[in-house]
Amino acid sequence: MRLVTESVKRLGRFSWLASRSFKNDRATFRCVRRMLTVDDAMNSDSSRPRRDPTALRPNKVCDPYGQGGKPLPNKDAKAMLTTLDEGWILEYATDNEDEPPTALYKEFFHSGYLQGGARFLTIVASVGTIHNHFPFVSLERRLGKKRASWEVVTKVRCSTPTLQGLSSNDFHIALMIDVEASRAQNAKLFAEARNDD
Repeated sequence: MRLVTESVKRLGRFSWLASRSFKNDRATFRCVRRMLTVDDAMNSDSSRPRRDPTALRPNKVCDPYGQGGKPLPNKDAKAMLTTLDEGWILEYATDNEDEPPTALYKEFFHSGYLQGGARFLTIVASVGTIHNHFPFVSLERRLGKKRASWEVVTKVRCSTPTLQGLSSNDFHIALMIDVEASRAQNAKLFAEARNDD
């Protein structure tokens, strides 16, 4: 109990913890120690960066994706790709398609920059926030490859950085984005896809 109380007093900005009475258990001590480590790292004067103990890769004890800390195999990723709308593409780190894919992406074409593209970005951000899994999203206005006209394109790229590849959450987010894109009230945000290849 004394060790926990002394640790809590060191926290300063977490002083609200000091007013609580703690049991002398290991879970409380680990929680306080983790907060101290993070707090010390943020207030450290040393030039050497300190590692964040909460940003560890999944392991046997803590595996939030249920994949043993490994990305989805290529076979499983291709099977899950069939559940999504057309246009989603698996991205590989190398040309070898036997390796697990690193990302999943799709391009959405819009009728206007603000009226279509920016509003769609808001929808994708909302989906990511609700499901606590955030895709990389970019909005650009580019010149068509074969046509001399401008097109507004949003590229949505889903991946799981801690796994250095894909998880089932990436496919879930992609599915939710497809659901939002297919809603009748969002149909006016999109233009027809252009095949300039």
